[in-house]
Amino acid sequence: MNKYCALLALLCLPVSAADRVFTGSLERVRRASISIRMADGLVVDATLPAGTAVPYNVADQVEITCTPAKTVYDAQAGLHYHLQLKNLRLIRPASPRERAETIALLSWQTGENLLKLPSPAPPSGEPSELDRVRQVNLEYASKLPNFVADETGRRYHSDGVGKPWRLQDTMEDEIGIKDDGTTRQNVRVNGKPRNKPSAKLPSDFGLHLYALFDLSCPTKIEFAGRGETGGKPILVYLFHSPPKGCFGGVNDNGHVYEPAVSGRILVDAAKGNVLRCEWEGSGFPEKFVTDRLTIAESWDYATVGGSVYLVPVSFEWIGRRSDGEMVRATTEYKNHRHFEASTRITFGTDK
Repeated sequence: MNKYCALLALLCLPVSAADRVFTGSLERVRRASISIRMADGLVVDATLPAGTAVPYNVADQVEITCTPAKTVYDAQAGLHYHLQLKNLRLIRPASPRERAETIALLSWQTGENLLKLPSPAPPSGEPSELDRVRQVNLEYASKLPNFVADETGRRYHSDGVGKPWRLQDTMEDEIGIKDDGTTRQNVRVNGKPRNKPSAKLPSDFGLHLYALFDLSCPTKIEFAGRGETGGKPILVYLFHSPPKGCFGGVNDNGHVYEPAVSGRILVDAAKGNVLRCEWEGSGFPEKFVTDRLTIAESWDYATVGGSVYLVPVSFEWIGRRSDGEMVRATTEYKNHRHFEASTRITFGTDK
């Protein structure tokens, strides 16, 4: 059976009660698997029957029908698969915006992808300004601004591959950052006051900037071009770090693994500050509890009492477990102010 006959057979297989149907954006095709990203951000991966072709394009909106299968570990991808593709149907081609957004996401993620993607743009010859960016951000990391902010954290859980996010709890407090120390007060969990210690909210307040820019770290940074976000000109850089770099590790019952890391940073072209950093840790061992770890952190300028500060505004942490479950934690910071007063602030001003 050639690959086109295999596709036809795949499209015509009957659906059973045990099957699961997902719709989303076609993100990746490997030799033996397919991945789509659903509207809520969850990625569904499934193994492909031998000889199956996928005649669609990156970011096309598709429907996949999968059947539960015995867990398979793909050493090259570093992933455990729990579903097998049964049916594949095109809903509609991707819009130019959808395709551009998916390609931007894939630009910093590693791994095989048989979908046709644009070739990387040749070097433009313009200076990358990396030396300036490195200096600006190391100086920022060495003297993070002291501030108080309203912090809201939410933890989510997905019970299995493609299962929807379920909100576990919401934590609200007033966080204080002063001289590298962190304090929290007025803590509420699900709206109720909490005096005993609560789960730690994920954040690093820019400390991973050292892992990115410190020359003693093995991180390799490449200039990827210029762009714009929120009306602000930006510089785009891709970065890669080998295992046991400077990004730290994941603890599994006392066993710590420091994965390889790949990611992207968006930099304020005028000031040189990192405005967003997103990265993925991958390549965990087969028996490890984690398959993938994805982190995204954003900053913005806040005007407090007439002075402008760069402050963190959001942090997201997503972990994919080897058993198919997923965990997600988000943290937002609002109403940044000085310790001595609750001063109203304005975002988006970078005078």
